[in-house]
Amino acid sequence: MGGLFKLIVVLGILWFFYQMLLRAVSSAVAPNNPNDPPQLSNAQRMHQCSYCGVHIPEGESTQSRGHFFCCEAHRNAFFAKDQ
Repeated sequence: MGGLFKLIVVLGILWFFYQMLLRAVSSAVAPNNPNDPPQLSNAQRMHQCSYCGVHIPEGESTQSRGHFFCCEAHRNAFFAKDQ
């Protein structure tokens, strides 16, 4: 009976190390999960056009008097309606 118990313990220990090895190898080789959000190195703030409401990156927007616009035509139309 003692020999069977030792065998089960040794097999359990070998199984444990085998599982640890599989996890180490799969995490080193596995590509990123497609459900993970992309990592952006040059992320920009998004602003809403004060005229039409579309969201645009800060670098592509036109800013005037504290308002953001998607294009110059919307900027001009926004300020033309105030006059």
